[in-house]
Amino acid sequence: MNYSPTANKWNLLLVILFCLVQAGLVIAFGVYTKEEATKYIYEADFFLQQGQFSQPKYIFYSLYIFLQILAFKLHAGFIGVYIFQLLLNGLATVCFYKLALKVSGDKKAAFISTALLILCIPFQKWTAYLFTESIFFSLVIIFTYVLFTQYKNANTRPLLLLLLLFLLIISRPTGMLLIPASLILASHYLWANGKKWLMLAVWLPGIAGLILLLDTAIKGKGEFDFIKPFVEEHIICGLAGRPDAGPHDYSNSLGG
Repeated sequence: MNYSPTANKWNLLLVILFCLVQAGLVIAFGVYTKEEATKYIYEADFFLQQGQFSQPKYIFYSLYIFLQILAFKLHAGFIGVYIFQLLLNGLATVCFYKLALKVSGDKKAAFISTALLILCIPFQKWTAYLFTESIFFSLVIIFTYVLFTQYKNANTRPLLLLLLLFLLIISRPTGMLLIPASLILASHYLWANGKKWLMLAVWLPGIAGLILLLDTAIKGKGEFDFIKPFVEEHIICGLAGRPDAGPHDYSNSLGG
């Protein structure tokens, strides 16, 4: 990044814009702890009391649940969780700018695209909500930035990507979708470098791990019962078209 006076001026403008948007969202919505947030607050309290999750599926929200627990232990409360989300969003915004600059090679394009991201209120609003989306989206941006960034130490990028992939998987179940995408990218790299056997060695545990994770997730039922929407004729997620459908016969949602 060019740190000329002009570049610094535009970068400072992005920082000011980010602060204004986030301040406006907090004034408008406060730190939102209702609706889905109550699920993670309850689960954090349950884990503190029982030493385990109420359902297996919460493993895939454990990053957020443990963040709630850490904030509780540090007496930071919901404000502490919000500050963490805000800082992570700020880091993701910096990564987004650098990635846009790298891809476009144009400072104006990087500035405009980053400004549009900051001004995308539906996206930025997640930071004020104590849901899992804010951390997940920020990690996706950081993951993408690391994926397309070269490092002097060849081992740095794969290790960072594995760490970020792990954090994404335990922040939201949709993080599992990055496993096949990452396998395809890794396969392309290994194939291009003539490491075909190593490519096979990556795919086998990768697919096995994905199936194991899916099996663990669907044991929690609820929104992970993939047959239920068909039986109850859902059009909108969670809203049954046939509430009288009753239970279905599939004990294994993935197999069903």
